[in-house]
Amino acid sequence: MSTSDGPAVPDALDRLGLRVVPMGAEVAPALVRFHDSLSAATTRSRFFSVHPHLSAGEVTRFTTVDHREREALVVLDTDDEIVAVARVDVLPGSPPLAEVAFVVADAWRHHGIGGAVLARLAGRARQVGIEQFVAVTLADNRAMRAVFRRAGDPIDEHVAGGVATVTIPHTTR
Repeated sequence: MSTSDGPAVPDALDRLGLRVVPMGAEVAPALVRFHDSLSAATTRSRFFSVHPHLSAGEVTRFTTVDHREREALVVLDTDDEIVAVARVDVLPGSPPLAEVAFVVADAWRHHGIGGAVLARLAGRARQVGIEQFVAVTLADNRAMRAVFRRAGDPIDEHVAGGVATVTIPHTTR
């Protein structure tokens, strides 16, 4: 079920019967259910604090993307429930650089979804001229940092104060 931005060979998303769609307002109810289903540990990893519920403003902000400066992809299961969300936001003053973040539902972790959705997001980012990703994550978020290391590109990683900043060039992918 590859998108036009996705790989031609089956990846974890295809093997698991998942599909990827662009983020939009129509998935807002599913996004709220997805976020509410995340464990405290998962929301802490994503938001740097336990964040059990999204505010109405957050739902609007997360579902409003222009697909150039802000892009987000949603991974859906066969019931059209969200199992992962990945997004990039171009950083001001540096259009070739964008912050990347993603979150995978607890029940779907460790199946290769993070790496597969990151690859699809990288393909989309290249189409709009983004040359590098930067990610800021908790230093103890080993799973996310491992996804970046396995992505195939060399990464630059700095850890300070319990926070890891990872720069990921993806032009070679």
